[in-house]
Amino acid sequence: EFQIGQNRIVPEFTFLDARAAGIYEGKSIDSWNEIHKHDEIDGIKYRPPVNTDGTPSDSVSDVLVRGNQLISTIESMYTGENVIVVSPDSEILSILQAALYDENPDQSLPFHSRFHFNNGEFRVIKPVVKPRELLV
Repeated sequence: EFQIGQNRIVPEFTFLDARAAGIYEGKSIDSWNEIHKHDEIDGIKYRPPVNTDGTPSDSVSDVLVRGNQLISTIESMYTGENVIVVSPDSEILSILQAALYDENPDQSLPFHSRFHFNNGEFRVIKPVVKPRELLV
């Protein structure tokens, strides 16, 4: 039991929005394999084609910007505290973990799907380089 008071729960819905999948939106989970293949080949700027109904699409880079905003907010509000992030989608979490995994995230971000989270999975994520180490 976490024993977290309701006053300590802060929803950051826009930062945790699921990656928009364009023409793949609403299709089978296997459609994500196609998107991830393009991420690996075409890089972090790849966006799935926009759907004819106007459904937008996001690149890994777009999702990373939101993830960076989330991390910045957490750092500002909860410095020195442990934080639990609950996300409605694995994409943002796998992209954040890929970015934190490598000193050169440009190498790991196209392969973020290798950091996929299963439903209900919990991980402690620690960056490779800690900010204090950069100041020494």
